[in-house]
Amino acid sequence: MDALQKANSLFVDENYAEALTHYNAAVEAEPKSGEAFLKRSLCHTKLNNFLDAVEDANKAIALDPNNGKAYLRKGIACFEMEEYETAFAAFTKASGLEPDNATIKTWIRKCQAELGEDAKTIPSSTPTPATPSASSSSCSAGVALAGVGSGTEDQ
Repeated sequence: MDALQKANSLFVDENYAEALTHYNAAVEAEPKSGEAFLKRSLCHTKLNNFLDAVEDANKAIALDPNNGKAYLRKGIACFEMEEYETAFAAFTKASGLEPDNATIKTWIRKCQAELGEDAKTIPSSTPTPATPSASSSSCSAGVALAGVGSGTEDQ
């Protein structure tokens, strides 16, 4: 069984710490695998390692800027760190890529509830991705915010 399959099996069994070890091996074995970064991002989220989750989501975005799930993973991690504007931007980008995804719509509503007046509607233009650096770990990296900022874009 390869590392990614083993990690997936452990993840399903909710053995997240051990799954992370195998996801790390999968990423090392296939550093161009967006799937490995996406799955490791979710594992980091389950372990409350939100900065690591954002970093892996950014790597997945760098490998495939049209992967809505990567923006969803990034948005969830940012939301959990209470960086709601950046989460909203990531979810909005994900929604543009996957307009029928109910999960993304739910997360957008959660952001709107947290942001109040700042996010009454989904912006009509979908933000475009910036190319995140491989070491980007802040929530604002990897999403051009199109006027919706977290105040950390300059970092």
